[in-house]
Amino acid sequence: MSDEGPDAIMRPQAPAIPSLMFRHAHIPEDLPGLVAVHECSAQTDSIDPLSSMESIPTLGELRAGFTPSSMFDPATDALVVEVDGQTIGYSRMTWWTERDGVWLYLTTGRLLPAWRGQDIGTAMLRWAEGRAAAVAANHPINGKAMLEANASSTEVDATALLRDTGYRETFSMVEMRFDAFDTLPPVELAVGLEFRPVTSDQYRAIWESVQAAYAASPQNMVATEEDYQEWLASPAFDPTLWRVAWDGDRIAGQTLCEIAKGRGEVAEVSVGAPWRRHGLGYALVVAGLRTLAERGVTEARLHARADNIYGAPRLYERVGFRPLKRFVRYRKPLQLS
Repeated sequence: MSDEGPDAIMRPQAPAIPSLMFRHAHIPEDLPGLVAVHECSAQTDSIDPLSSMESIPTLGELRAGFTPSSMFDPATDALVVEVDGQTIGYSRMTWWTERDGVWLYLTTGRLLPAWRGQDIGTAMLRWAEGRAAAVAANHPINGKAMLEANASSTEVDATALLRDTGYRETFSMVEMRFDAFDTLPPVELAVGLEFRPVTSDQYRAIWESVQAAYAASPQNMVATEEDYQEWLASPAFDPTLWRVAWDGDRIAGQTLCEIAKGRGEVAEVSVGAPWRRHGLGYALVVAGLRTLAERGVTEARLHARADNIYGAPRLYERVGFRPLKRFVRYRKPLQLS
């Protein structure tokens, strides 16, 4: 393995392949090569270009994903793998805290199919785990730190790698599809509830209503002000596609829809605790789909935890959504040396 150059990272457990090099990422110079890795992996991994859970990222989308933040620095938290100067894969690590106090360190990456099965992927994963341990050493984790990595049900190679290196399935997300817009029933809100046009002075209250709806879900990340600002700046941010149900001066629930990739997405459906089990979730989903239909959308996607404590997948199936595939979240304890 070559380890020449000031950016080279020694990976002693990597295979002895001539001209194979692991190095620090250079952003934005490396981005075209990373996009190519995704494009060349799409068929093997059965990536769905319309998915709300996965994508073949554009240069702009990948650039946004590599923007420095308080939880990710591309100069230290991203690794590029090359053979003869050509990018064949990359890894990255980011972190956050969850509602139950767990410090979660997520490792992601992709490797060209032609280079899989040669222990390169294992070396990439070990680097990301090592980086996570180095970052966690400066956090007050109090013994509550986990490594996480993800793989869909069609990413066979990634699934095998994670299982072989000690990761275990913790939960999964299910993506669902809807196209039966001609079957949507009328929207019926309970007495005392009403939809109102969304105004800019309500954005913060809607954001906080969404966060409060997940207070009983321990594995949801703790949202920060940085997250809120990113939400406001998202290209898909379109409050005209939202439907917010009010009970007097209190938000009872909301459905926040988007249009992207040539299809609609029900990006958020949440109901406040006092208004649950009374049909509001169903009404919100239907209202959101009707809003998308008014814009000419003929297909919509959404995703939810398969084991959602409120039975969300069953609710969506009642409306007419059908499951497509699973996206599994794998975890194992983070060990500090």
